Amino acid sequence: MSANFVNIKLNAQLEKNFQMRPDLIERDLAQPLTPAELVHYETSYQYKQSKFGRCSPISLSNPVKSRDFAVLYRERIYYPADADERQMLLEEPSKYVKGHSAPLDIEYCPRICLLGVMKSGKTELARSLSASTKAVHLNMDEIVQQYIDLDSVQCEKLRKYMKQEGRGIDDNFMIQLLAKRTQQRDCLQNGWVLEDFPKTKLQAQMMASAGINPTNVLFVRISNEEVYRRTLEGAQDDFECNRSIVSNRLRYCEANQPQVLGFFQRFYSSVTEIDGHKSMWYMEDVALQAVQDNISARQQFAKNLSLGAPCHV
Repeated sequence: MSANFVNIKLNAQLEKNFQMRPDLIERDLAQPLTPAELVHYETSYQYKQSKFGRCSPISLSNPVKSRDFAVLYRERIYYPADADERQMLLEEPSKYVKGHSAPLDIEYCPRICLLGVMKSGKTELARSLSASTKAVHLNMDEIVQQYIDLDSVQCEKLRKYMKQEGRGIDDNFMIQLLAKRTQQRDCLQNGWVLEDFPKTKLQAQMMASAGINPTNVLFVRISNEEVYRRTLEGAQDDFECNRSIVSNRLRYCEANQPQVLGFFQRFYSSVTEIDGHKSMWYMEDVALQAVQDNISARQQFAKNLSLGAPCHV
């Protein structure tokens, strides 16, 4: 075995220590936390969240929030997004904790409207985004049903209006219900994913007037032929898959969705189109990237504003 070969091997073994030399001592101060341990540290008066809050210090704008990979370092709790980020933080803690954080008095939670025709994969994508980002999955039918089931005089009138007289709810009342739901604690803390709403431009305008402004509008696009193919199996038994029902719903979407998307794109530039013919993994990646880009832009705006630097609008 030559001396040159031994030298190469030694350098390879010591390379990481040389590269991470500034953190040789700091590395011993960082420790991973299990979910059970995290509960104890979060409720302690001695240990607090870091200046990054629930955001990952390595990928500050990452919409994926997780408590499974927490790290304790110098009496502060950090929340890396995944196992790889946790390992990076454990190996070089001082490198990442010295970075600039976004102002924590501003909410960066995702607020997403997920639109598309029937059978485009909206529901599955909404559930996946909710699981990844911890945002609340909202559905207007469920919001209305929850309100109807409440025990109050106003709810009793609504029950009579809908169930006994067979009438629908007007747009104004639906927006009021949506505004109440999005102001509840879980939505304020974690954000929300609103599935298949608004359906018309008027509803979108009323949402804006009520202060319900989505940060991202995701539109899952599939062809009419694909919709008919996906509903073929249940065409005889499932009412929603009936050919005439499907045709009517597609015509309704074709008449209204372009106006809804045009409104959000013109005034907020928040629309992202997703190819619904591709896999759910692809759709989720595109959606998460759009959400991350939006969060990053808002964080950068807040930073520049607090520092008095020029802000990109």
